[in-house]
Amino acid sequence: MNIIWKDGAQDHNYATGFHPGTDWFTYTVEWTPDYVSWYVNDKLVRKSEGTEDVHFLDMPTQLMMNFWTPCWSPWNDYFDDAEMPWYAKYDYVEVHDYDVEKKEFKLRWKDDFNTFDSKKWYASDNWGFENNSSLFMSS
Repeated sequence: MNIIWKDGAQDHNYATGFHPGTDWFTYTVEWTPDYVSWYVNDKLVRKSEGTEDVHFLDMPTQLMMNFWTPCWSPWNDYFDDAEMPWYAKYDYVEVHDYDVEKKEFKLRWKDDFNTFDSKKWYASDNWGFENNSSLFMSS
């Protein structure tokens, strides 16, 4: 549940009260000119609103889905390297457009991952980043 601006500023947060490795969960991000809200199984877990938090909402963005294992507490408190390998699995993704006048979302596309769509997705391969102990593999 991060907002990362093009200028490098970041607003990190994470949801608590559930363990994503125990079951399937539905994650929803609502992004409008006024707010960004995050839901887990239709329950609001975070909302950022106002110009300071959402000042870039008129710019293009990307959706990143991965299994991020940060190298600092408390974000990494439940990671035990002895339990590796770990996986992130996705059943489907829906992308909706927001109609500002009607203040509603309309489905643009859905991907159920029966095949890999390289026009929509980029598969990271043998890549990671600073402060992250994961190495992303396309497999």
